[in-house]
Amino acid sequence: MIKFLILLWVLAKGTFTSFAGLASLPEIRADVVEQRHWLTDAQLTEAIAVSRTTPGPNGSYVVSVGYMVDGVPGAVAGWLAMTTPSLLVIVLLGYFGKRAKHPRVRSMLRCVVLASAALLVLAAIPLGKSSLDGPLPIALAAIALPVLISKRIDALWVVAGSAAVSLAAALAGL
Repeated sequence: MIKFLILLWVLAKGTFTSFAGLASLPEIRADVVEQRHWLTDAQLTEAIAVSRTTPGPNGSYVVSVGYMVDGVPGAVAGWLAMTTPSLLVIVLLGYFGKRAKHPRVRSMLRCVVLASAALLVLAAIPLGKSSLDGPLPIALAAIALPVLISKRIDALWVVAGSAAVSLAAALAGL
């Protein structure tokens, strides 16, 4: 029960301080990987990969992280940590929605968006370091990044293509 509450606190701290799916990753990674050593970077990356291959919100990786740390109770802690901020935001929208045109509220929302973008960049750095471990992943990233930035191809096709190339390379023994 104590581990459940600590895990809930760790995951909720990450989800309450971010406003986008993977923006909570730096905070959660710092607690789960660096401080408590419950997971390794490879396990965290695996939890993210599992959640990215399933339908649902980007932040659902928190449930996978919880499960990898403490099984079903951890998954419940992750689910609670993932859903509670959204439910609170719905309540706050009732208050701020009526005041959305006010300059202070608009400025606050812009700052939240900028902070979330910075957190996403911070989340990408450790994942990139652990994932770019050979010439094939580096080549795929070098090709995928400009394609995704140009938005000419849907991200689903880029991920599917990268997976197919990786699978073909693994089957070929590369």
